Parts: sequence; C-alpha cells; structure tokens
Amino acid sequence: MDYIIKNHSSHELKTHGISLSETYKDIFDQIQKTRSDNNQNWVNILKLAFEVAPDKAKAIMQKIVECDEQIKDLCKELIR
Repeated sequence: MDYIIKNHSSHELKTHGISLSETYKDIFDQIQKTRSDNNQNWVNILKLAFEVAPDKAKAIMQKIVECDEQIKDLCKELIR
C-alpha cells in the first residue's frame, strides 16, 4: 500500500512510494475517521461558544491561533 499525501491547495493526490503494512493502514484509516468526527465536534463547540459568549469565545480563539502558529513554526523546523 502506498502512502498518499493530499495537497490541499490543488486537491491532487501524490503517491510517495512508501509501503505501509495493512495493519498500519487500518489504524491510520481509523485515526483519520476519528479525527474527522472530532473536528465536527470541535466546530459545534466553537459555534456554541460564539452564540453564547462571543467576546470570550474570540479571546479563546485568539489563544488557539497563537498556539497553532507555534506548532506551525515547529513543523517548519522539521521540514528544513
């Protein structure tokens, strides 16, 4: 089984020829499904927060964005 990376800007799939065992593939598929479900849960909480307390939600969202920026910077270090 090849490892496939989805390019979000062009939505093209690129195969990099890295073989994965079926066990790993099954686990990764489960992780992908679970993350997808959890992302929907996260969005639902976000919508609720902005409905109930928009100012507080904005402040929390700003902290999340700042943390995401730190993660992005660390990931950039990994790919250099």
